Amino acid sequence: MSHLQRLHTLNLSQNRLRTLEGLEGLVNLKNLDISRNLITNIDDCSVLKELPALTSLDAHNNQISNDSAIVPFFSDFPKLELLTMNGNPAIRNISNYRRVMIVAMPTLCYLDDRPINPIDRSLAEAFMRGGREEELRVRDEFAAKER
Repeated sequence: MSHLQRLHTLNLSQNRLRTLEGLEGLVNLKNLDISRNLITNIDDCSVLKELPALTSLDAHNNQISNDSAIVPFFSDFPKLELLTMNGNPAIRNISNYRRVMIVAMPTLCYLDDRPINPIDRSLAEAFMRGGREEELRVRDEFAAKER
């Protein structure tokens, strides 16, 4: 596919893919849909790191189960704004999944079809910094400012 350097969007959903290969050279690819495939290990998607323009990735309803690799894998994406991972077994096993992903990915604006607003980001950062107590303190500060 390297001859498709101007490709902007690619839908590979529902193709029974077990691994991603051959996407190198798609330097302008911004939107990729790999949902509803048979991918079981996020490391089998390492070619995604070769896509410098990627801003949107839909990987929902695969079989990705290596939960300890999810956060480190996606923290390496400097431009990713939208990520959909719901329906993968791994996300059920990641404690505080949404908070952890928000903190690990500063450019993320949508996670699993839910927007991330500045308050969400501040609360996630507070939770990671000081647990539930710090999150409640920051939430109270926001409420006081609104009043």
